[in-house]
Amino acid sequence: MREATIQELVKDLQDKTVKVESVDIYGVSVSFFMARIEYNEEDNELSFVSGRHDSEWGFGGITYRVDDVVESITLNDDGSYQIEFNQYMADILIETTHSLKAVE
Repeated sequence: MREATIQELVKDLQDKTVKVESVDIYGVSVSFFMARIEYNEEDNELSFVSGRHDSEWGFGGITYRVDDVVESITLNDDGSYQIEFNQYMADILIETTHSLKAVE
């Protein structure tokens, strides 16, 4: 287990579908079982989008402003990532499921 950067996470997961689940619940729980990752470097926003992976439009998603809410990103020994948030947001666990090409 080691600390990772947002750039490492994005590079590792950009062509894969991921499972994103809240580790605990603080008012809101996140659960995506086949999501793709998107990162807007200019605004430093990390998004998880579910739905049609062959289109730029997914069915739903969630966006985090990294500078505002992310405390740390950890790469676990099993290849999963955990993002810890500040204050009132539940931490999330991100696991790889498939490559995006296999889903299309």
